[in-house]
Parts: sequence; structure tokens; C-alpha cells
Amino acid sequence: MRYRVCTLFVSIMVLSACGKKEPAQPDVVAAPIAAAAAPAPAPVAAPDEGDEPAPAPEAEPVAEPGGEAEPAAPDEPVAEPAAEPSGALMDPSRCAALIARELALIRDSGTDEMRTSAAARTEEELVATCASAPVPAAYEQCVSQVATASDIYRTCVAAVFQGRDLTVGRTFKALEDNSGAEPPALEVDGDTMSFGTCRMIHQKVGNFRAFFVDCPGKATLGPLTTGDDIKASIAALREESANAHATVLGIMNNYPRGGGRWRVCQNGQCRIE
Repeated sequence: MRYRVCTLFVSIMVLSACGKKEPAQPDVVAAPIAAAAAPAPAPVAAPDEGDEPAPAPEAEPVAEPGGEAEPAAPDEPVAEPAAEPSGALMDPSRCAALIARELALIRDSGTDEMRTSAAARTEEELVATCASAPVPAAYEQCVSQVATASDIYRTCVAAVFQGRDLTVGRTFKALEDNSGAEPPALEVDGDTMSFGTCRMIHQKVGNFRAFFVDCPGKATLGPLTTGDDIKASIAALREESANAHATVLGIMNNYPRGGGRWRVCQNGQCRIE
């Protein structure tokens, strides 16, 4: 199974797991820039039902972690959907400064996977990718203020999705062979992977990508933006147990905003849980 999540331009986050008969051991590569020119992910293959799930990462202390969210009433007012990144392209000199800042944070505080991904392309290539699509000014400002590479994902990238309706498009099942999908599964905005009763929804805003976890009768959780967080959430969902939602909720407690409330829309029908 291979999943890709591209946060913004400088690198890619790739969740790769083995094929049908081999244990799923996701290998994550993460960094915050380089979605536009990133290679397409490999087809999603079904995991072995007997695989042991990977343990969730240890929780990191953050300010004001959120508790278990109560389902919102269907008629509860919600924020207007977030605007897609638009406007003029960023000047190459600003792109260079943004990428230099991200790379510095990755060198100082990133994981080995982040560093490996960042090193896969030259800085000139990253600047060109950045300059090829609009970058929200709020993201640029956020990156200039955060202190760690993790903050880029859990604060800056996560903020891009706040207030956005979650659209459900193509649907895939995790225990089936999805290798024939074109474009590949989890490449298109709205692609959804079902794990029993719960599902993982892929969302894309401009060059930003993230995953959300949607379980019946439970608050929709996300955006999950780091490789480790997505990998741990997949492991929990593959168990198909009542604890899966609680596990993902604990992961979201590492995000300063704690996620938020999300309206899920499918076939023209929207709901909030």
C-alpha cells in the first residue's frame, strides 16, 4: 500500500506499505514543500489482514489539548469553507526565503525522513516548484514564526484546511486491490479509503494535502499532516476496533488547534458529526 500526502512545495510525505501478501510497514518521507512536481504515488494495494499495526507515536505536549469531541447537531452552523489558494504567484525571491526557512527547520528539528525527502531535490528545483503555484500569505507568515519542523505541519499546514467542507469523491476499500485506479488511489481531492466502518478522506487545497478520519457517530478528525501521524492512524483503523477513533483523537491532541469541526459532503448531501 502506498499513500502520498504533499503538504506544500519542498518535499513530499510518502506513506508506503508493502503489497497484499507482505506486512504493511509504512516508510514515511516528510517535508513541507514540493507537491506540484512530485512523482505520482504507487497504486494502493490491500494490506494483509494478519498484519500487526504499527504503534501510535508518543504524544507530544501542546498547549490546550482538545478532549473527546461530542458530535455536533446536523443543523449546527459551521464556518464558511476555506478559500482555495489563489492570487498572484509568489515572487521567486520570496519562495527562496520560504524554502530556506523550511529547510533550516528540517535540518535543526526534522525527522530523518524529512531530511531525506528534502535532500531528494535541489534548492533551485524547490524554488521553481514554489513559484509555480500560489502560496497563501498566512502560510508564509506562519512558517516564519514557528520553531520546529513539526510545527510547519501541525500548525501551518493544518491551518490551511480550517473551515473547509470535506468532499468525498472516489471510494476505495483498504482490503481490496486498488492498483488499477487511474489516477492512483488517494491522489485526487476527495479520494476516500474505507477501513471497515471508518474511512480516511484525502483532501487537497492547492498544493497542500491532508487526511481526515470519519467514523459513524463520531466527530470527524483531522487534518492529519505528518507522516508519523497518518501512519499511526492507518494502523489504528486497520484494527477496525472501537478504540480506533480514540487513538486518532489522541494523535490530534498534538495539534495546537486540535482539529476542529468538519462538514462531510458526499453526492450533494452534507452532514456534521
